[in-house]
Amino acid sequence: MGIFLDVQKAFDCVNHELLLKKLENSGIRGVSNNLFKSFLSGRTQRVKCYEYSSEDLNVTCGVPQGTVLGPLLFIIFINDLLTLKINHSTELLSFADDTAILLSEPTIDTLYNEANKILNTVYAW
Repeated sequence: MGIFLDVQKAFDCVNHELLLKKLENSGIRGVSNNLFKSFLSGRTQRVKCYEYSSEDLNVTCGVPQGTVLGPLLFIIFINDLLTLKINHSTELLSFADDTAILLSEPTIDTLYNEANKILNTVYAW
């Protein structure tokens, strides 16, 4: 069985604090971590439609799209998803913001139960 996950606006959902902690856990500390913190903080956005332009709003989560670092930071953020403890007959595959869960079980009931357990684990992640 294949379960395909698509997180809507995935790049916009990245928690900055958690990302910085994951970078630190990966060995990116001190000045390097502060560089990423600076890259993520102080960002604003606005909507422009014809001549109308909204006020600037602070961006408190997400990685900047259209940058070289944005996709890399997103991959670092979700990388530990692939290390979740799951059974031997299940495989997690990921490319950018697309994730596939591949399951193989001897019966449909076992498959259904295992799929639900895995989806609950991913949801809790």
